[in-house]
Amino acid sequence: YRCDWSSDVCSSDLLALLVEPGTEDDPQPSEVALELQDTFKEIMVDEYQDTNGVQETIINLISRVDNRFYVGDVKQAIYSFRMADSSLFMNKYNTYGLMNDAVERRIDLAKNFRSHENILTTTNFIFYQIMTQEAAELDYGEKESLIPGRIVEKAPSDWVGGAVEIHLLDTSDTNRSDEADGDSETA
Repeated sequence: YRCDWSSDVCSSDLLALLVEPGTEDDPQPSEVALELQDTFKEIMVDEYQDTNGVQETIINLISRVDNRFYVGDVKQAIYSFRMADSSLFMNKYNTYGLMNDAVERRIDLAKNFRSHENILTTTNFIFYQIMTQEAAELDYGEKESLIPGRIVEKAPSDWVGGAVEIHLLDTSDTNRSDEADGDSETA
């Protein structure tokens, strides 16, 4: 079952059904939630970096510690305007163990098979400069780097690859108007 998290049914109504009455300040699973914990073999959450507190509570109520599977990447967190809280992701990223026998284990999927090596090298270079704890909730370092998973040795003739160009625009001149570009419209 895929829940449309933007629906009211998937937030307050569902939460009310899953929380044991009287435990709202420290939500404890209701009988319905306990039954769901026994029903689901696995709870899988994609794009976990865009989860909010209500969704996190629901996930915790219907799952067990040993059957949660989260997939996410804080570098792709884009829904803070919808109350997404990427600190939920970062807390798990920073506390889950890397050992195979850890119940709450982190598996880093660092290899990227979509982009060519030159794109990843450039992306890593930029991210090393701008992604800090203060700016992006993450100090981008070697362990966060994107590693090429496919190397194209003999590119086909129609290959769209090559050097990466970056164009920086100076937007610091806030007094500049469209009129200076001749694009102004008269009212």
